[in-house]
Amino acid sequence: MTIHIAPPDRPELDDSFTCAGAVSKYGALIDEGAPPLTTLRYLGLVLWGDGRLDDAVCVLTKAVSLVPTNR
Repeated sequence: MTIHIAPPDRPELDDSFTCAGAVSKYGALIDEGAPPLTTLRYLGLVLWGDGRLDDAVCVLTKAVSLVPTNR
């Protein structure tokens, strides 16, 4: 299964990759209306734990880009 990680309001952030292990919980978080930052952080940490470091970096980088800067 391919996951597109861009939030609906930020399509320019899309990176797609294949992920089997975290799909059900990731999908459940989305279905529950969890914020994109929460879902991406979860998915990134699962990928990291699975040893998929390149995918984890990609997902966590996208999550960080959603955090507003403090000014």
